[in-house]
Amino acid sequence: MNYIEVTFSHTNIDADVITAVINELPFESFLTKETGLVAYILESDFDQETLKNCIQEFFSKQEVTFTYKVIEQQNWNKNWESNFEPIIVDDKIALIATFHKLDKNYPIQLFIDPKMSFGTGHHETTYTILQHILKIDCNNKNVLDYGSGTGVLGFATKKLGANKIVLIDYDEWAYENCLENTSLNFSETDVEDFTILKGTVKNLPKNETYDIILANITKNVILQSVEELTSKLNSGGSILLSGFYTSDNNDILNAFEKNGFTLINKKEKNKWSSLHLKK
Repeated sequence: MNYIEVTFSHTNIDADVITAVINELPFESFLTKETGLVAYILESDFDQETLKNCIQEFFSKQEVTFTYKVIEQQNWNKNWESNFEPIIVDDKIALIATFHKLDKNYPIQLFIDPKMSFGTGHHETTYTILQHILKIDCNNKNVLDYGSGTGVLGFATKKLGANKIVLIDYDEWAYENCLENTSLNFSETDVEDFTILKGTVKNLPKNETYDIILANITKNVILQSVEELTSKLNSGGSILLSGFYTSDNNDILNAFEKNGFTLINKKEKNKWSSLHLKK
């Protein structure tokens, strides 16, 4: 399974604006570099003409252009290692690779080998949900990480005392990556507390409910899943949402408030938003 790496060249256009424009296309991850925005999409999902038309609809040819190349599965680690730096969240969580060396120990250290999966901590949405997780009580809680990517969010709750964790993602690569990262971070005994699934919210065990739900995905997927996620959350439980812009807050809040949720806290970073809601 190969990916397409698309590099956008843009003058006087913020990378977040381009991300918002192409967000309806099935891109899986984004990386902002000094040279411009880089986005990744499955080769089978990539359509050059569709992307070209999308860009031209909003930008002139002079403002935003793009080039692309195929990234073979076996070459992804080399690409990633050249860009991945340790991420420290509130001086309490360190997200590192096995080749990193830290100058001090942190209360929670998570080893992440993301391959093509979303969730290294570099993105604002992952970072701010981790900040929320540090503020809530995870002890003995059952957790669902919906759209788990690398698994980093669910891993953090386990390190903070969570009981059972279900991680689910529709992408085969994310599923396999999450399995690998679980083994990197937990003993054989603790691994037994994880259930890792491939699929969508409709593939979750029908009779299971959770005390905490984590959903760092896209606005559209969140809005399509409101009723299912509501039915999966225990009364008094918390849901942490991200993957959308601050301008989308009202749409997300209105959908969940209609289902009995109350906003507890919100965090914003570089136009991206994350919300802590309680049922």
